[in-house]
Parts: sequence; C-alpha cells; structure tokens
Amino acid sequence: MNVLYIASEPMLEPYYGDLLEAAGELCTVSLYDFDRPLESQFSGIDVVVEHGGVYQTPEMIDAGVAAGVRLWQVTATGLDHVNIADFLTRGMPLANMPGPVSTAIPMAEHALLLMLALSRKLLESRRSFEERVLNLPMNTELYGKTLGLIGLGASGRALVHRASALGMQVIAVDTVEVPEEAREALGIQFFGGADEVDRVLAEADYVSLHVPLAADTRHLIDERALALMKPTAYLINVARGDLVDDAALLDALESGRLAGAGLDAIAGEPVEPSHPLLQLDTVIATPHNGVVTRELSRRRAQLVAEQVKRIAESREPLYRVTAVP
Repeated sequence: MNVLYIASEPMLEPYYGDLLEAAGELCTVSLYDFDRPLESQFSGIDVVVEHGGVYQTPEMIDAGVAAGVRLWQVTATGLDHVNIADFLTRGMPLANMPGPVSTAIPMAEHALLLMLALSRKLLESRRSFEERVLNLPMNTELYGKTLGLIGLGASGRALVHRASALGMQVIAVDTVEVPEEAREALGIQFFGGADEVDRVLAEADYVSLHVPLAADTRHLIDERALALMKPTAYLINVARGDLVDDAALLDALESGRLAGAGLDAIAGEPVEPSHPLLQLDTVIATPHNGVVTRELSRRRAQLVAEQVKRIAESREPLYRVTAVP
C-alpha cells in the first residue's frame, strides 16, 4: 500500500511522524512536493492523506482519479474547506474524521479554558500583577451558572461532562434530535430544536458554539442574536470564525451589551494583531489551536492506519462522505 501525505512544511510535525509510527509497517508514505508536477506524484498511490482538508485542488483530484487512488482521507472534522462536490462528481471516495473519534475532547477542554479565563478576568489580572495591585479584579465563578450549547454533537457533549462537573446547569439546542435517554444521562436541563435557539441565547450565562459552518449557520450569531443575550453573558467560539458576525460582536462588546467573548476562531484568520477584537480586555483569543494537541495527532494517525487496512482488504472506509451537507 502506498500513501501520499499532503501538508505544508509548518504542518508536517508531529503529524507526519505520528503517521509513520502508526502506519509505517502497513504502507510506504511519501510526501507531496508542491514544487513538482502533480501527476507523477499520484502514480501508484492507494490512499491520499490531506492534512486539514485545505490543500486539494480539482487538478489534484483529477490526478488521483487517473492514478486509481482508492481513498482521499482528510484529517479534519469540519468540511467547510473541502469542495465535496468535486469529489462526488469525480467518483473519488472521500472520508473525514468526525468529532467522536477526533476533536471532541480538545474542543471541549479549550471551550472550558476560555470560560475559566473570562470568569477569572485573566487579562485584567495580568495588568493588576504588572501594576503591583493585589486582590483585583473581582472575579466570578462558573458554579451555578448556565451554559447554553448551540449544537449537541460530540464536542458539545464532551463539554457538558466537564461543565457539569463544575456545577454548571446546561441547556442546549440542535437541529438533530437527541434521544431522551441520552439527554438524561448528560443531565441537560433543557433541549430544543433550532426554533429554540432564542431561548438558549436569552437564558445562558455562557453560550458556546458547536455547529459546523454551512450556508445556514454563517453569521448565526449576528446583531439580533447578540441582543438576546444577557449583558452579563459571554460568547465562546471554538468552532469556525464565520459563525459570528465580528462587526456585531465588536459593537456589543464595546457598548457593554455583552460581558465578553472567548474566541479560538475569528473570521478571515489569520487576522492581523491590530484586529479590533484583539484590543479588548473583554476578549480572550487563541490562534485556532484549540484542537492542536499531540493526543489528537496520534488518534488521527491511528485512524489513518485503520483506513489503510480497510482499503488493503477491499473494505468500505470508515466515515465516508457521501453527500454535500
């Protein structure tokens, strides 16, 4: 079995090394060279592994089809960077790595990190330290607060477990029905469909986004949605930047209609250091590295190894993408 790994230089390690460790005995792995003609690089390749799903072009897919590639594996959960239609129309099997086996744990941990940093006013505390001021600012606790989840998929459920352990109440909405027994096991106080988003926005002390970016979720959090939130509430986004209307968020924060925001994703990233949101003490921002963990790299490498085995045995790959969301 021959595998072609596609990633830019900054994204090679530890991902490439973990892939070699997990699958090196099953296959020969070669690196894609962006400076060489692409057709020859796909010759004899059985599986393409694309880091993050951000590199593929129609020409690459055509070369893969011509070479008889049997699976194009994207090492990402979200597929908003992937032109799924290009794969489907060309008949190239495509697979991703959904949250339960991939990003759920680090996303939940990072959302909790941002919630704690905001409740404990991390930036203001740093300034007090530098100014030799003790006992300020006044902080708040997560205990007893209400967490509102927009999306109750894998990462949302992982966050429920962590937030509940801190004594938070959890309410949630999702477009997909969650069985009552699953909701009871999670201890969720309220669950509704998409038509109940306004209730969650209005009642939550922390609103955390756990939905994919699609046409109907772009700017899900806009001026109207922000106006429904409590002035003491915080917005958490560890998903995709374009879920939020940045201009509306900036206005809500600057006017005091929202207490703060924890952002691991900002539209148009990488953003300039001068981005207005980054200038506010009420914003804790991280460079979209919430799921950048060594453990996730190893889990993804193990999944690639499993996919290679399945292709070698002429079995259907796991998590095949069969339609445009």
